[in-house]
Amino acid sequence: MTAEHDSHDQVVDDDETTGTDDWRGQTSLAEGHQGTFPAFEEHKAEAGDPEFLLEITPEPFDQFLERFLDTEYVEQRKQILEQRDETETEFTRRVDRIESVYGEVINRVLDRRLDGDSVLFDVENYWQQVSDVQSELDSLRGAVDEAYLTYAEQRYLSNIEGDIVSAREYLRNKRAFDDHQADLRTDIEKFDTLFEPYSGGNRYMISSDQEELIELAHSIHHDLQQTARELQIQILPDDDIDWLEEQKARFQKLTEELPDYNTAFVKRQRDQYEHVFETSHGQLKPAQQKAIIRNNRRNLVDASAGTGKTLTLTHRFVYLLERGVSPADIVAVTFTGDAAEEMKGRIADRVDDVREESLQISTIHSFANGITQQYNSQQWSTEPGEMQEQLAEEYYKAAINNERPDTEPNPDAFEVFATHIKKYISVEAERNDDEPRAGAIIEDLTDFIEKAQTFDLSPEEIRQRTPDSNKRVAVFGLAGAALVEAYRSVAEDINGPIDYDAMLTDAIEVIKKHPKELGNRYDHILVDEFQDVSETEVTLFNLLVENGSESHLFCVGDDWQSIYGFRGSDVRIFTGFPDDYPDTTYTSLDVNFRCPPAIVQAGATLMENATVPQNSKAVTAHSDIEMSPIAHKLRLFEQRGVKYVANLIEDALNIDSGRRLSAEHLHSDDHRDYGDVMVISQNDKNSNYLRQLRSELKSRGLPFRNPKYMKDHIPEWYEDLLDREITYDSEHFVEYADKDERPDEPEAPPVIQLKSIYSAKGTEAPVVILAPATDGPTDGIPPEDRPNGLFEPVVANPAEHLPEQRRLFYVALTRAEEEFHAVGADGQFSRFIHEPMTFSRKKYLR
Repeated sequence: MTAEHDSHDQVVDDDETTGTDDWRGQTSLAEGHQGTFPAFEEHKAEAGDPEFLLEITPEPFDQFLERFLDTEYVEQRKQILEQRDETETEFTRRVDRIESVYGEVINRVLDRRLDGDSVLFDVENYWQQVSDVQSELDSLRGAVDEAYLTYAEQRYLSNIEGDIVSAREYLRNKRAFDDHQADLRTDIEKFDTLFEPYSGGNRYMISSDQEELIELAHSIHHDLQQTARELQIQILPDDDIDWLEEQKARFQKLTEELPDYNTAFVKRQRDQYEHVFETSHGQLKPAQQKAIIRNNRRNLVDASAGTGKTLTLTHRFVYLLERGVSPADIVAVTFTGDAAEEMKGRIADRVDDVREESLQISTIHSFANGITQQYNSQQWSTEPGEMQEQLAEEYYKAAINNERPDTEPNPDAFEVFATHIKKYISVEAERNDDEPRAGAIIEDLTDFIEKAQTFDLSPEEIRQRTPDSNKRVAVFGLAGAALVEAYRSVAEDINGPIDYDAMLTDAIEVIKKHPKELGNRYDHILVDEFQDVSETEVTLFNLLVENGSESHLFCVGDDWQSIYGFRGSDVRIFTGFPDDYPDTTYTSLDVNFRCPPAIVQAGATLMENATVPQNSKAVTAHSDIEMSPIAHKLRLFEQRGVKYVANLIEDALNIDSGRRLSAEHLHSDDHRDYGDVMVISQNDKNSNYLRQLRSELKSRGLPFRNPKYMKDHIPEWYEDLLDREITYDSEHFVEYADKDERPDEPEAPPVIQLKSIYSAKGTEAPVVILAPATDGPTDGIPPEDRPNGLFEPVVANPAEHLPEQRRLFYVALTRAEEEFHAVGADGQFSRFIHEPMTFSRKKYLR
């Protein structure tokens, strides 16, 4: 070992001894003792001419010559040589010790530096020994005067020192590398553990995982580069060099690929499951496919009107099944039971070996009910919500028959109820020239209790909120407050959730008590109409994807269509969801398949003028129909508005007044039929305008839809025209009696659709007429006050009135497939039509 060490040919393995303690590549130290040394050379150089004669004079004559010349030269030389002998002895002793004790260590270290093989010795132990030999070397230099070392000895010493420096340099780098590697391995192990589920590229990356992985990858890559800069990597073992280069290359690639991991995942999935995205009308749009595939912890799909919300939700379910997710691990929550059944049928038709009964698709209350029943073995004394209707019906019938109810926990409350419900019946009879239907009143009373429960209002609070200015609302509100008081007295003795709101709160308590079991019960939770959820509902959903849960929440909705504040929904849940909840991916569907371009643009303009926070959207129309929404401004609207709309309906159907469609026009693709026209208003059963319009349509012999629990109007001539027998469902809507035997044919005869905007949501028609499109009156849009009607005392709507009315107008506008007409009073037209660029055509009728 020395500077000459690199030239020797012998290599000793780390697990073998060298067979000698000598330095590798050194010549014999004995040979190094021969020759002159600096002190002696200096002595000779200082001699004058006479002294020089002593150098060439042999002993013992040199001594005589020294005395003759009167000089101490020979004596001085003798002293120098004696000092030399002492130095040689001490030098030899110390060098022999260094070689015997540390020679093998130094040689093995230098062998590894030379050959690049893996280190098998204890680096820390060797580092200490090399530090010790350096101390020994320093001590040697302090113990001997190098002027008395031969030049060969000095070279020998320099070579030893060079070898020690090389060994120390190697071990210092190796020790530093090992320390860096240990720290790096910890970080890499952390990275690999987090990255392992995604390593095959077959899983969508959760946002928080992606952020942490990107940060870790950058940090690790930086530390790897720092290690390479700080150390002399080229002298390390080949394995260490290879490891460092491999990790640098790996994490360089990861820092480049991780930000686009999910984009690449979506692309691969779109290619692999291309068949899933096929529909009868072609491939789903890219935004729909992307929304279906994305699988963050929470996924919010902003589906503007007509962009295929239901289609996207259904295909998400199908996609999960195609990926191998069991139906038992997926649950979907819909707004209505009918929507749930329709979705089941679509999925079962689409996926082989999947039966409708195996699909867990229901309303949120049924879903919550199922959660509660898993952990409640007791039999409930009543079904949730059942007591509301039972008590409302029992109290109503007892009151009008002047009897006492069977259930009477609070006699005083019943007396108050009976008094005011009779007053309400009298007010309604005067208002409508006819006594109100019992079924409708019982339904309103049931809804009154439900809303009182939703907004957690006490009977006293309800009475305080009941207005004196509106006799109809006042007497109904006081009757309702008494009924709520009786209901809560009865509820104290009921085992199980008494109503739908209690179903939700009970389920939340169950989840909180069993977070681990229920948090991992479902792999995927799909929610429809998410813009209309309440705080209680969103709490339930989030509890299922928190606390370390592996569940994924997939929500579809449209904040522009959030119109159910009177039911407790809060649009801010939807608009704030990506910011309020971690690991949320937001996707906006951008193609409207329903409306013409002019409607899409009018809707966008309408919503751009909103003054409350909402999601920004850029939606284009798939349709190429050229049209413009039309505003019909009428003078004397109160006298002319009903007949005018009736004429619009006949014009849309291309029939003259008094004439009717023929049988071949019904269910025809070549001609509009009665079902192709929809008239919508702020209200339905409480709408004076629609009541008058129905009377006008009845006088013209036209078939039309009536409010729920009131049979649709089917003229005798129309029933005779139909080639199929008709009947009415449980809500008194007309349908074909043989619809179950003829599943591939229409289920009901077409009738003119008359309904509220709320009930029109989720539907569409070629021709949509909004009336009255007036600012101010009860039926207007917006009305003077909140359109809560009878339920004003029990609706604590969290939504701002005008912004919600703007959204309601947007819903009305976007029901239209071909034509949209807004009919209102000139001088009192809806403010939403006056906004710039919303309507490009206006008709003024004087």
